[in-house]
Amino acid sequence: MRETVYDLETFPNFFSGAFKHVGLEEYGVFECSERRDDSVALEQFVPTLERMVGFNNDEFDYLLLHYLCHAVRGGEFTGRDGLAVARRMYV
Repeated sequence: MRETVYDLETFPNFFSGAFKHVGLEEYGVFECSERRDDSVALEQFVPTLERMVGFNNDEFDYLLLHYLCHAVRGGEFTGRDGLAVARRMYV
């Protein structure tokens, strides 16, 4: 099973996700901001992952990633405000 190490960052005007496949030179970097919107590409990339390893994975990152992917699929998130999505997730 292929492992992928990842981390997400949320700021008021910026969301990013960085993914690195363990033992391979393959990686993915996604940004959602006023400058760039990779939300659809991120939503398409996540289902290809087999095993995800992350810091604070159980308490924040995986929950946010799962919520974001569903929001993108449902048309509720265009990638411009990742922090707002993180805040809604915990309401």
